[in-house]
Amino acid sequence: MSPPFRIGLNGAARALCRCNHGISARPVVAQLLRHHATRSRACFNIRAGPLDTRATVHTLHSARPFSTSFALSKKKKDKSSHASEEPSAGGNGEDPFDFSSLSNGIQDALSRLKEDVSKLRVGGRLNPELIENVRVTLKTSAGSGKEKETVRLSELAQVIPKGGRMVTILVGEEEFIKPITSALQAVPSLSLNPQPDPHNKLQLNLPIPPPTRESRDQAVKDAKAAMERASASVKNARANMNKKLKALGNKKAVRPDDLRKALEQMEKLAEKGQKDVKDSFESAKKALERE
Repeated sequence: MSPPFRIGLNGAARALCRCNHGISARPVVAQLLRHHATRSRACFNIRAGPLDTRATVHTLHSARPFSTSFALSKKKKDKSSHASEEPSAGGNGEDPFDFSSLSNGIQDALSRLKEDVSKLRVGGRLNPELIENVRVTLKTSAGSGKEKETVRLSELAQVIPKGGRMVTILVGEEEFIKPITSALQAVPSLSLNPQPDPHNKLQLNLPIPPPTRESRDQAVKDAKAAMERASASVKNARANMNKKLKALGNKKAVRPDDLRKALEQMEKLAEKGQKDVKDSFESAKKALERE
């Protein structure tokens, strides 16, 4: 029997029977084994190749991992977009933590208070800055002559202490003599009465009267009035800041937590401003009452 040949299961069984009965079946069995081994290798080579190729192609063309990654990326993008739509601090260009207007209002109130107090007698002595800071009203040449301008006395004249209770005021121009005299006479609690110098028409001699109990009491009263004006200015600055923050909250332009923190900081700044105003008054009061 030479290949190609076909041996079925019956042939294989007969070969085994011959072997069992002592009949030589070695050539038949050997041919049978070679035949099946050859066919097995051929089938394996033919089938294994396409199967591996299909498996490889299937793995490469699997779209599931890519679609999953895209879905996750899309979800993250949507979440980020949603978060960006939430109101944030200063998202519309207005920062709830910008307290510059409040701080400036408090600083202006304190500066005006110190200026007003400096016009008062300090410790029974005359402070030269008191004279320099007196506000002088001038008529301007514009229009019908009813226009007025207010400037510091130091911009119009030079104040020179002469020792004791005398001060000399050298005026820059003769037309300023009358408005400066009127401004000095109007200073409360000082009772100033400047006199023109007989030898120099641009000079005013200012005698300083000794302090009295009445003048000290009046000075303290004037300082308290200045303190109340400064306190009112701080309250107004705080009210304006509060109005701004409430408007941001109503427009949903700021997060609730940021609004709450901003309101708390606003209150702390306003309280400190009021304390500074009170401390400034107390310091001036002690100086005014000092003998």
